[in-house]
Amino acid sequence: MAKVGYDANPLEDGSLDAYNVHPVPLTTLTLEALKEFGLPRKEAERSKNMFALGLLSWMYHRPTENTEAFLRKKFAKKPQIAEANVAAFRAGWNFGETTEDFAVSYEVAPATAAFPPGVTATSRATSPWRTG
Repeated sequence: MAKVGYDANPLEDGSLDAYNVHPVPLTTLTLEALKEFGLPRKEAERSKNMFALGLLSWMYHRPTENTEAFLRKKFAKKPQIAEANVAAFRAGWNFGETTEDFAVSYEVAPATAAFPPGVTATSRATSPWRTG
């Protein structure tokens, strides 16, 4: 914790008591989801970010098709890794769908306007490209 500037673990020191914190055993759930792939543990653990992305995609009602297509394209030369990442992504989505830990989810509507390169939604208000 000291490396990231914390004196104590915020999960244990009470500083997050005002928030609904949902501990998710990412590594354990990812390893379980990928056991059929026969990957070494270290290789399977690398997919835990995809599990988290799947959970967040469920939580924010984001479509999954483009993410799965991206993963298959990115890892096209390593089809087993591609399918493991897709499986971890789907496992995260399914975890969100089936767990009763999350009482709410959020829907984020697609952007209604395209932003010029280098302009983000948050900088749009002060951007010379602002249209409205």
